[in-house]
Amino acid sequence: MKSFYYANEERQRNSVKHLISISCGFTIVELIVVSAIGAVVLFAATTSLIPQIRTSTNQLIIRSLNDEWGMINFFLDSEISEASCASTSGSTLSLFSTFDCSGTALITYSLAGSTLSRTGPPINDNGSFGTGSVTSVLSENVTAFTPNTSTAPASSRQPFYTVTLSSNGLEYTGLASSVRMRLSQF
Repeated sequence: MKSFYYANEERQRNSVKHLISISCGFTIVELIVVSAIGAVVLFAATTSLIPQIRTSTNQLIIRSLNDEWGMINFFLDSEISEASCASTSGSTLSLFSTFDCSGTALITYSLAGSTLSRTGPPINDNGSFGTGSVTSVLSENVTAFTPNTSTAPASSRQPFYTVTLSSNGLEYTGLASSVRMRLSQF
């Protein structure tokens, strides 16, 4: 009876050891296969997401440059409409309060490096001009400012201009804009 008991007990110990070894974890082959499958899935997800992120970032930059162009365009058109005469020299637009563009320019827009600046009287809170002359920066992302008063249909009474803005390697060129000047002196 003793031998049956020992044999049965040995069989139970072996079956328990077998169950314990099965439930202890994964084999190295299983881990390698799962790691390889995970790497393939991760690579596929990465290759499809990176272009989407780049496209989204580029669209945000272009939208920001478009908004900046809109602000510059509104500001320039507002001041051009208040002037009586305009003249250009290279990348400088000068606005005069006289109809024959004589005397000193009231307001000058010029591009120096990548900075588009305005030199002229300060603008008061109520929109009127103050006294003196100040230089203020309109934008620091400008790669080209091309004012034109000589090529038709542009004239000293209706200047055209284009502004090219850039950021992070992307460029945005605002369409040529023009606005008629006032009909009487101020």
